[in-house]
Amino acid sequence: MRLLPTLTLAATATALPSHPPSHSSSTGFQLLALPHPPTPGQPPSSPPRYLSAIHTGAGQNAAVLSPDLSSARLFYLNGTTPQIRARQATILTDGGTPPFPFSLQVQRPGEEGRVAAVSVGSGMPGAVERGRGVVNGWDRDGKGRGGWWVCEEMVAYYNRVFEVVRYAYDGKAPGEGCKAVRLVARCAVLNELPAGSLSSHEFVGEVGCEEGDK
Repeated sequence: MRLLPTLTLAATATALPSHPPSHSSSTGFQLLALPHPPTPGQPPSSPPRYLSAIHTGAGQNAAVLSPDLSSARLFYLNGTTPQIRARQATILTDGGTPPFPFSLQVQRPGEEGRVAAVSVGSGMPGAVERGRGVVNGWDRDGKGRGGWWVCEEMVAYYNRVFEVVRYAYDGKAPGEGCKAVRLVARCAVLNELPAGSLSSHEFVGEVGCEEGDK
């Protein structure tokens, strides 16, 4: 099985939308990082950045941001209707030959913080909600303190700096200069799987998502 391809952040950026995005629903989506909390009526001040992944080991990929839409991972929400309602579904993306599921992963509450991953293995339980974006099903303190952060960090595998994605349960920045974000779904078409795939789209759920700029 081939792993997710190594990605290099590109300088290419798509244009910022000049008007609020329209809302829809889809079974496939990409994840767009937006400032948190949002500022009503104010578009992001920098080019849009999407959740991508860089290879860091056998079956292991670090979650990073890229301004290049073509490198954004195509995700889907996997779970039954009760699991989705309980925020216990998993966020998956297919990679390799034949296609194999890779899951969005973060540390559990109480564990040492680490860079989020898009890797082989059990993923973080959660959901994708309109407006809020990706919700961590392990974050059950009821106070809404946990959230996503983007930090510029050196990745030893490449000996260079990337914008890596982290999750913090206490609401505090996990490092100096880290910025709070929401990971919001951008509508995309979920591809059909070829014969012999190790992935399955049998229990894919629809999510509320934003249409891309026309």
